Amino acid sequence: VIEDNKDLKIDYLEYFYLKFNQFVRLDLNKIDSTHVKGEILDMHGEISRDRLYPTSGPYCDWCDYQMECPEWKDDKFPEVPFKYRKDKTRYSFSRLSSYLQCPLKYKKIYLEKIPQEPQGFFSIGTTIHAVMEDIYSKPQAPTRERLFELYDKYWVSIGYSSPEELKEYYDSGREWLDLYYDKFIKDLDWVKAVAVEKYFEIPIGNYITIGYIDRIHPNKDGSVEVIDYKTNPEMKSVEEVSGDLQLTLYQYVLEKLGYKVSGLSLLFLRFGEKVTVLKNEDDLKEFERFFIESVEKAESEKEYPPKINEYCKNCQFKPECPLFKKAGEQLNLL
Repeated sequence: VIEDNKDLKIDYLEYFYLKFNQFVRLDLNKIDSTHVKGEILDMHGEISRDRLYPTSGPYCDWCDYQMECPEWKDDKFPEVPFKYRKDKTRYSFSRLSSYLQCPLKYKKIYLEKIPQEPQGFFSIGTTIHAVMEDIYSKPQAPTRERLFELYDKYWVSIGYSSPEELKEYYDSGREWLDLYYDKFIKDLDWVKAVAVEKYFEIPIGNYITIGYIDRIHPNKDGSVEVIDYKTNPEMKSVEEVSGDLQLTLYQYVLEKLGYKVSGLSLLFLRFGEKVTVLKNEDDLKEFERFFIESVEKAESEKEYPPKINEYCKNCQFKPECPLFKKAGEQLNLL
């Protein structure tokens, strides 16, 4: 609307959150209007073709039709009333890991509701995940050309520090997909996923955990493999992947939902490599204990002290972080 009314001369929008007594500013110059318009046209096309399918997500508990929705027909926790869920804070892996990394960062993002600034490595990850979600929801394998078409369709261009960085990421992403096609699609039997971006919401102790699983891959014996896509600049060893709490959470959740999990895999797109592990029953019990204790600590936190971690260098809250005021130069090296 603003673009169609040039005389408005508006550079940003502000939202005021009554609950938090706070403004959040949206810089219009950082919005990819072509992408937004494309999304709107896609939605209009789906509606006009009567493709109105249920999709589970974080707002389902506020929907009047949840109890009759086919997306929730397999809900394994009827003993946990939906009304009870509405009153509980949901802890995704991202939320909990933010607290474990740095309580101050957790406070800024999840309590003060300060939106995270867009960055290039977030955008390329979003793009790649959208491509994978699209292809594995289809019964037939894509061609290499189709893979690149989808890449352009879902390309997210915000967050890059310069046109040069944008081009570098764009070219790299095409190379990753080219490699992926050769190693995981070409000349191999194609199998449609059981689910892509599978939303889950289950109780752990007195708390609720939510999240999305990139891909649930079916095996011939009826078991499933969890596949999580990574665009990290470095590979991880089997030992490091085995210690990945997010994968452990996924196995815990899927087994509670009745799946037989045969593997937990991180698929590193830059390298075209997949690392697979599996947790045993004792591992899952230990995870449950760790999750409950960590959430209890986050719930009772009063001070939210800053904590040095591997993500300090790119943290947007450095200007107000007391640790950077004391040792900013050293922390920038992380």
